[in-house]
Amino acid sequence: MVPPATSSAAQLQAVLDDLAARRAQVQALRAQLGLFDEQLAALETSLGPLLEWTRAWAGMERTMTDLWRPPPGPI
Repeated sequence: MVPPATSSAAQLQAVLDDLAARRAQVQALRAQLGLFDEQLAALETSLGPLLEWTRAWAGMERTMTDLWRPPPGPI
C-alpha cells in the first residue's frame, strides 16, 4: 500500500514531467517555424527579380503586338 502523500507526489511529478515535455515540443516547433520562415523569406527574395523580368517581358510583348497590329480602317 502506498501512502497518499507519496501517491500525490508521484502524480504531481507526472504532471510536471508532462508539462516539461510539452514545453520542449513547443520550443522545437518554434525552431522549425523559424527555419521555415527563413526559407520563405529567401524564396520571396529570390522571386522578386523573376517578377520584374516577367513584367518587363510582358511589356515588351505588348509593344511588339502593338507594332504588328494593322491601323484601324474606315468603317
